[in-house]
Amino acid sequence: MKQFLFLVFLLLTVLVSPTPASTPDKYRNLFFSNEYLDKDDLSDAIIAYMLDEPYKGEKINVEWLKDASYVYVYWNGNPKKIYMSDGREKVFYKPIRKIIPLNPSAADAIRVLSASNLVVGIETATVKPNYLPEYLNLPLIGPGNNPNFELIFKLDPDVVIAYVPGVYNPGYDALEAQLEPKITVVRLDFYKPETIEEEMLKLGELLGKEERARDFIEWRKHYFNIVKERIKSVESKPRVFIDYGPGRVITSGRLTVASNTGLHQLVEFTGGINVGADLNPSIARILSPYSPGYYAVDYEWIISQQPEIIIGQASGLNSRSGGFETNDLSALKDYYNEIISIPGIENTPAVQNKKIYIIHGDITSRLNDVVGLLFHAMWFHPDLFSDIEPLDVLQEYIDKFTSSKMNVRTQGIYVYHPELYPNGR
Repeated sequence: MKQFLFLVFLLLTVLVSPTPASTPDKYRNLFFSNEYLDKDDLSDAIIAYMLDEPYKGEKINVEWLKDASYVYVYWNGNPKKIYMSDGREKVFYKPIRKIIPLNPSAADAIRVLSASNLVVGIETATVKPNYLPEYLNLPLIGPGNNPNFELIFKLDPDVVIAYVPGVYNPGYDALEAQLEPKITVVRLDFYKPETIEEEMLKLGELLGKEERARDFIEWRKHYFNIVKERIKSVESKPRVFIDYGPGRVITSGRLTVASNTGLHQLVEFTGGINVGADLNPSIARILSPYSPGYYAVDYEWIISQQPEIIIGQASGLNSRSGGFETNDLSALKDYYNEIISIPGIENTPAVQNKKIYIIHGDITSRLNDVVGLLFHAMWFHPDLFSDIEPLDVLQEYIDKFTSSKMNVRTQGIYVYHPELYPNGR
């Protein structure tokens, strides 16, 4: 009889619609005293609930039983353990049913995994009607660098997903300290080329979307492998200056990036040499202790590096209007003119050979970063990549992994060069 009741309850609980999250500490103490959910313990809890009796001194909540039953059936009674992008381990004792992504990269990752239905709130920078229509009608919790904690608690997510401290989202003392243990903070980046695939597998496992994660990784690897194989034959790599704008904290010079950044990885992987790779505080002024890898360099240093190519990165702290949500080219065109106005820049091979390109962050720092990768590869080694059109790959990504109906040939502004891309596409 006990076994029969157990099976009946399991069937009912794992097939019903998702329900609000249970109280973390009480739930864990009741069902995971040995870090494993035992069938006998779960069946005893189910019977106690049916008889309206306490279990281990607690009045049983049906939501707890639903969570525990799911873990028993789909996780084989084991908690989920992942190492986050900051190296710390997080352990999950129940399914994730409600999420708030605190940045566009996390929102993109959830959407690629076909899990947008789990998102209950969104931050303001993620609002993109053309590109992310899935999130248009959700409550806004403010900017991801200064979210409304009162509203987050009201929405009651199981987890919020944020960047590793140092990029946009608050640090540990301002996020984990505010939310945990009631709401778990998951630190996954989804913007560095070398870690995106690993992070997608981790999120896919947490959300029960492993197959979808593998589909995305296989698609992305296809293009990365094309680039990797073709640049094996490259003997001469161009020297590249990654321009990150004037910044908001310097009065002269420009910002650029060193080796521990996603933008550097993009250049290195596509067969370029980032002239700022070895920058450190003894050579240049670091932007801030919270933005490792971002440095302020003076005009003389830029000229001395004699870059053969300059890539203007319109993203992050150097955000410019453009990307998926506008057809107005003026901001990227102004950015190009800003770069060619740098004192002395006319004395570099990049200007003399007309190799200054502007690229928007919407295709370099998201899960569609393969599009930015292909643009970089084309600019560095045009003879090797003349058969690939990056915007076709962007359209493929949108059609395959999103519900957006946008046409990138007529919507959006992605790159600029006055001769090669006069219309931003």
